[in-house]
Amino acid sequence: MFIPEWQRQEAAAIAGVFQAAVTGRDFLADLKQQPLGSQSAESFLLDNVAAADLVMAGQCPQQGARHSQRQLQEQLIRRSGRPVLIIPQDWTPGVIGSNILVGWSNTREAIRAAHYARALAQPGANISILNIGDGGLGLECREDMAAAFDRHGHSVTLIDRQKTTPGAGSMLLKVAVECGADMLAAGAFGHSWAYDFVLGAATRELLEHAKLPVLFSR
Repeated sequence: MFIPEWQRQEAAAIAGVFQAAVTGRDFLADLKQQPLGSQSAESFLLDNVAAADLVMAGQCPQQGARHSQRQLQEQLIRRSGRPVLIIPQDWTPGVIGSNILVGWSNTREAIRAAHYARALAQPGANISILNIGDGGLGLECREDMAAAFDRHGHSVTLIDRQKTTPGAGSMLLKVAVECGADMLAAGAFGHSWAYDFVLGAATRELLEHAKLPVLFSR
């Protein structure tokens, strides 16, 4: 079988699944499929999420995922300019935003993630803001963020933890379990490309190991 024919069959099958899922729902739905032989998947995806309020993507499987799949997911977070919500493979669908954990650092990425998390929060939601290690001046900014959440009617808890695990991502996931969080929000790829390549990043820990929805902002 030629690859183009296989692609056409796959595209038709995906369209059928999508149509079945949205038929009879109380919202508008529009399927955009990449034309065969067109621009790269990365370019097509980035061009078509520019106007989205929120981008949702499935977690790459820990086993069997191609490098290109992981790279596409990373580029979606890095370059789309939109908040990206990653849905874990084994997550049971349900309402999110009633108990949120926000990973805090005094960075543009973390601040944007916090504001996006508030936009998704349920009325009166519990929002915990976690700082790992010595926050320095960043803790004063966290107090301001907590006050902003409080003004919007949310119950806010400030959490401080020393880094006791190899990566910050592992600590974020550990505290999320302790809090019973239904969503985690974190800034993504806050370091240089060289840092990410050589030492790894908390973002990749979350992408690979999260068991709850994670909201990323770059």
